[in-house]
Amino acid sequence: MSERLNRMVEDGIADLLTELAGGERRRGAWLSDLVRGMSMQGIQGVSGADFEALRLSHNGLCALVRSAEGRLLLTETRLQAVGGQLATALALAAQGA
Repeated sequence: MSERLNRMVEDGIADLLTELAGGERRRGAWLSDLVRGMSMQGIQGVSGADFEALRLSHNGLCALVRSAEGRLLLTETRLQAVGGQLATALALAAQGA
């Protein structure tokens, strides 16, 4: 479930948030992930350098997730191919028996 949160920010922050989140519709999810992560790690205040480190960490984790998704898709594709080959081999064996 989500909640609406309206806040005033300095000029340019909304555009920066959109850029960091990867799109306007992803801002809420990105901000939620950031705040939840900071809360879990007990982070109270964030300086500019710390924020940059968090941003880079977030981007790195997103890249790892995309990489894992790609490897999973490749594995599923290979598994389907092996399943097809196995079905063909079983059909040929059944014909020969």
